[in-house]
Amino acid sequence: MVCLLLALGGCAPGIDPIPKEEAPTTADTARFVRLRVEEARAFRLQNRLDAAAQSLERALAVAPNDPEALRLLARVLSESGHEEQAPALRARADRVDPPPSPPPDEPLEFPGEGVLVVLLPPEPEDPTTTGLFDEWPDRRAPDVLVAQLRKRLPHAAVTELSPATVAEARAWLRSRSPRAVLSLRVDRANCGDSAKDGPFALAVLTVSAGTPERLSVLPRSMRVVDGDPQAGKGCADEALSRALERVFADQAVRATLASGTEPATAALWPSPEIRALFPGLGRRLASEIDRGRARLAVGRLNDAEESFRRAEAIDPDDKDVRVYIEEARATLALARELEPTLPPARAAALGGDLIEVELSPAQRAGAEQMLSEERARRDALLAAISLVGGEGDELSPAIESALRPAEIARGDAPGPRLAAQQAHGPVAKRVLFAPDGRTLAVFYVPTAGGPPVLREDGADGAPERWTAYAGRRRSEVWEDREHAGVPTSHFVLGRDGTVQKIEVLRAADGTPVRVFEYAGGRLVSEAQDTNGDGILDRFERFDADGEVVLREEDLNGDGKIDVRSFFEKGKLVRREITDPELLQGAAPREGGTPVP
Repeated sequence: MVCLLLALGGCAPGIDPIPKEEAPTTADTARFVRLRVEEARAFRLQNRLDAAAQSLERALAVAPNDPEALRLLARVLSESGHEEQAPALRARADRVDPPPSPPPDEPLEFPGEGVLVVLLPPEPEDPTTTGLFDEWPDRRAPDVLVAQLRKRLPHAAVTELSPATVAEARAWLRSRSPRAVLSLRVDRANCGDSAKDGPFALAVLTVSAGTPERLSVLPRSMRVVDGDPQAGKGCADEALSRALERVFADQAVRATLASGTEPATAALWPSPEIRALFPGLGRRLASEIDRGRARLAVGRLNDAEESFRRAEAIDPDDKDVRVYIEEARATLALARELEPTLPPARAAALGGDLIEVELSPAQRAGAEQMLSEERARRDALLAAISLVGGEGDELSPAIESALRPAEIARGDAPGPRLAAQQAHGPVAKRVLFAPDGRTLAVFYVPTAGGPPVLREDGADGAPERWTAYAGRRRSEVWEDREHAGVPTSHFVLGRDGTVQKIEVLRAADGTPVRVFEYAGGRLVSEAQDTNGDGILDRFERFDADGEVVLREEDLNGDGKIDVRSFFEKGKLVRREITDPELLQGAAPREGGTPVP
C-alpha cells in the first residue's frame, strides 16, 4: 500500500502542500459553545461577570442564536447593571427557542363544587410531630398554589390540614362531605445555581386523589425544573404553578375530580385511602412500629406495648399493628408465667419491665417459628429496598436470597438471549416479588448454577433495561430508549463502575451506529457509521480538552482506512492518503466533495 504524505515537501506535482483549513462541523461548534457556556457559569458564580460576558460573546460569535448562551448573557448583563440590554437578548432567545406558555388562568372544564383540595407542608424531620405546622418553611409556596387554584378550580374548597390520626382525618372529611379530595404536599419549592446547570428553580409536589368510595390516584410525584427562573424571592413561583398544571393534566386526577355529582356522606373513607391522602400518617405509624420493635427486641415489653398502642391510635385498622400488639401481649404473658421460676434475686434485679427468661423447648420452638416468619417478611422488604435503592455496583445478597423460579415465555426475547450470552449456556428465570406480590424485577441465572448474570427491568410489563453481572458486579447495561422492543444503547462498565464504552445500536439488527470510548471519565474516541451500511467507517480521537487530534476514514467501504487527518488545537495540519486512487477524485468524501 502506498502512503502519500501531504507535508511541506516531497509532494507530487499538482498537489497543494499546504492543507486548506476545514470549516468546523456542527458537532465541533456545539462542543465549543457548550464549553464556553459552562465556563461563563463558573465565572458568574465567582462574581466575575465581565469574564462571563466575554465567554458568552465568544460562544455567540460562532452560534449567534444559541438560546442558552443568549439567556445567560441577558442574566449576566442584568446582574452587572446593564439591564437595558437584556430584553433584546431574551427576545432573540425566545424567537429561537420559545419558552413554555404561562400557566392558564381560565377554570378547568369540569365544576369545582364539592371538590376539596388539601395542602400539606413538607414533612417535619421529627416523625412524632402531629397536627398543623405553626408556619410553613416558606409561606410563599402555599400562597402561590392557592392563587392558582382559585383560578383553575374557583368553586373548590382549599384548606391546610395535617391530622394526627386516621380517625381525626375521617371525622374531618365526613364533616365536610366532599365528593372528591385532591391532596397536594409541597416537597420542594426552591431555587439554586450551579456551574453545571446554571440558575434553576425546582418544584416537587406529591399528589393523591380519591372519592369517598375509593382511592383513585395513588401518591405520585410531579416534578418541574425551570432552567431560566426569574430573579428574586418569587424565582420558584413559575415552577410551582407548572407543577400544579401537571397535576391537572394527569388523566387519573382529572377523572377523579370530575367524577360524581353528589357527596357520599355515608361513605366510610377507608384507612388506606386516608393514609394515602395524608402521607404523614403512614410516616408516624411506621416510626412507632419501628420504635416498638426495637424495645421488644431488647426485652422492654411494657414500653414496646406502649409504642404499639400509639401506633394503634394512629390507625387501628393496620394489620401489622395488630400483629405486633398481640406479639407483645403474648410475650408479656409468657414472661409472667415463667417469672416465678427465676431466682428471687434475679427477678428483683430485672424489675417489672425488662424481662429475661429461660424458655421451655416448646416455647423456644414457638418463638423460633415466630422469628422465622418475621425474618421472611424482613428479607422480602430488604430485597425490595435493595432493588429500589439502586444502581450499586454489586448484586445485593438480599436480592439473591429472595428470588423465586418462573417460566421463560420466549427464549428469543432480549433478556433470555443476552443472559445466555453472558452465561455461555442455557439460563433459568428468577423473579423478585414485593411483599404485596408485585413483580419488582426479573433475573436470569445459569441453569448449571451460580449467581444471576442478568437483571431485566421495565414498566407496564415491557422490558426497558438489561443489566449484566460478572462475579456479582455490574459489567454491562443495555437500554431500549426508543421503545423498539430491543436494546438501542449499550454501556460497558469498568470494575470501578465507571462507563468505559457507549454504543448506540440500530434497532433493526443491533449493529452499532456510534461508539464512544472513555478513560478516566473523559471521552477519548468516537466511531461512526456515516452511511448506514452497518459498518463503522469514521474514527476520531480527542485530546484532554475534547478537541479532535486524529480522524481516520474508510471512504470506499472496503474496511480499510483510506484517509488520516491530523489536527492541532482543532485545526487540520496534515493529511495522509493511503489509497492513490482517491487523489484522482474517484472516491467522494462525505457530502459528495472529492478528497483534496
